[in-house]
This record gives sequence, C-alpha cells and structure tokens, in this order.
Amino acid sequence: MLITVVVLVMLVVPAVVLVVGAGHLPTRTASSPARQSSAPSVPVTRDEARAVLESNGLYSQHLSPTTCHVDDTDYASASTSQDEERMASFVQCLLDAWTGPVAAAGFSLPRPQVTVYPRAASGPCGDLRGGVSYCRADKAIYYSGTYLQARPQALVVESALAHEFAHLVQEQVQILWSHGMVAGGEDEAGGRDLHRRKELQADCMAGAVLNSVSQSLGLTTADRERVVEFFAEVADATAYEGNHGTAVNRAYWAGAGLATTSAGTCNTFAAPADRVS
Repeated sequence: MLITVVVLVMLVVPAVVLVVGAGHLPTRTASSPARQSSAPSVPVTRDEARAVLESNGLYSQHLSPTTCHVDDTDYASASTSQDEERMASFVQCLLDAWTGPVAAAGFSLPRPQVTVYPRAASGPCGDLRGGVSYCRADKAIYYSGTYLQARPQALVVESALAHEFAHLVQEQVQILWSHGMVAGGEDEAGGRDLHRRKELQADCMAGAVLNSVSQSLGLTTADRERVVEFFAEVADATAYEGNHGTAVNRAYWAGAGLATTSAGTCNTFAAPADRVS
C-alpha cells in the first residue's frame, strides 16, 4: 500500500500517501506483518485485530532522545540524487528512534528506501500521483518531485517523511494488518472512522519522533509550531476529501506527539469520536 502526505492507508492498497488530499495506493496483495520469533501472533479474528489496534504493545514504549545528523542540502535547488541522499539521512534518524520501541514490542523494523520521482510514475503499489507515499509492497517511501518543489522547506520534508515512516511502524507492529481486518467488517462510515484514526495516529507518531530528535536538530518553539501548522495545512477541506482528519484534529495529534516521548499518547484507536473527525 502507499501512504501519502495528506496521508492515507488501506490494507488493500500497498501504499499510504501523505499528499494533500491523497491516500495510500491500492495494494495488490496483503501479506502478514514481519515479526520476531517472540512477537505476538498475527490476529486472525476481528476481535483480536481490534485488540491490537486499541492495546498494542507499542503503546507501552517510549522514544528516547536520538542523535540525528543531516546535511544542509537545499531541497529547492539540489539535484534529485542530493535530495534522496538528505532524505535517506533523515530516514536513518527515524529508524534509530523507532527501532528500540518497535523491538521492545516484539517486532523488527526494516530501513525503507526513499525515491524522489517526477510528476507521475508507476511503482510496486501502482500509479504514483503526487505527494509523499509509503508503499507496503516494497516497504519504501516515494516523494513527488513536484510536491518537493512546492514545499521545499526542510522541516516540511522531515514532517512528511516522519508521517510516512509512521505507516511503516504501524505495519510492522500489526496495526495496518489489524486495521484492514476490522475495517473489512464495517459500513462506510465505520471504515472512514478507522481510516482517520490510522492517519491521525501517523501524525502523532510523526510528532513524537520529531520530538525525539529535536535536541539534536536544534528545533525551536517556532519550529514545533511550524510542524503543527503543516499538518493542519494538509488536512481535509471537506468531510471526505482525503479522509485524513480536520485541520483542528491533525494539528491536535501532531502537537500531542511533539509534547511526548510515549508512543501510547498516539493511541487514536481509543480516542473519542470528536478527536478523530
């Protein structure tokens, strides 16, 4: 599945997208999440899947302060290879921050490749139509060159990457798998609610991991406010556009993540309905 920066994810789609108003691309096949030999078993019933969503072992974990080194490449003027190199450096920071909590929950975490693509392209998850997406088929992040030129600020790029990386974390700890199982038995409204919970959780997880690298990157109060503003800017303009959540709630969850080290703060699947609209 692809997951993009408006940011959406569907079990049937191998990609999750964070683009403004986009969602993950349809997945051609859905494989069970990779896990360590001691990891919890894959849920086989909807009740088990719902329990994974609401009481995931990741929620009892904390992110530690993480050292992050990225170069000062100017995304607005750099070549595609330079953009990819800087993005890859930041993805390594995300991997360093999340590996411990994911391992403590009983799962492994692979390092995703980052690809910057032209205006339109095709990949393992199907057609790439802009924005930023996580593809479940090859566990990679795809970043639209057009979207990058429109929003070249480093903090915006890092926020988008952190959101898409969060979808990888969700996949590894069985959240995406379980989300698909539960959503399959819901009506349209219920399915949309679950989808927003998944996307808003990724916003919160993005905030939490940015908080973990904040000291290393020297993030200021103004930087944190800009992260929250970014997620509000790519929120749904209408009730169903993108189905990632309102500006108020995207800002709320990103801000909640930025203020915590606890992955449990991001348990949107147990949040009240008004916080996931």
